[in-house]
Amino acid sequence: MSGKPALGLLLIGTLFLLSGCLGEGLVSAGRKRVTFALVLDTRAYNGKTAYADILDTPEGALIETVSAVFASYPNTANHSWARFTTLGEINTNHRYFLDFFIDMDGDGVEDSGDLRGIQRFDVMPNATWSETKYFSQDLEPVP
Repeated sequence: MSGKPALGLLLIGTLFLLSGCLGEGLVSAGRKRVTFALVLDTRAYNGKTAYADILDTPEGALIETVSAVFASYPNTANHSWARFTTLGEINTNHRYFLDFFIDMDGDGVEDSGDLRGIQRFDVMPNATWSETKYFSQDLEPVP
């Protein structure tokens, strides 16, 4: 007896399973509230608020503005993080850019003495979390 019919049935079954997963959104992208975790290599900004514009390209359309307070990153001696969670749902399986500033004087306005940067975040399909590290030496003072 030849193994070709069994192999053919296995391939057909695999195709149905794969198409079912794609159709149910198990592999495809969706819209979700997403948390962007910006990790810094220092704790010098713990307690400072960061404000970020979520953009679709580095200088693209504004999707939403979010804010978060820097706190110690768990299980590290010298890292901190700010966790920005979107208020609305955004597309997953997409690259976003957070154009942010750290409010050094606590007035809620980007002005002289604050620090700014931009960071890329890749949101995987159906993800609700994206984390990336930013180096404090790359922060630029606001003139």
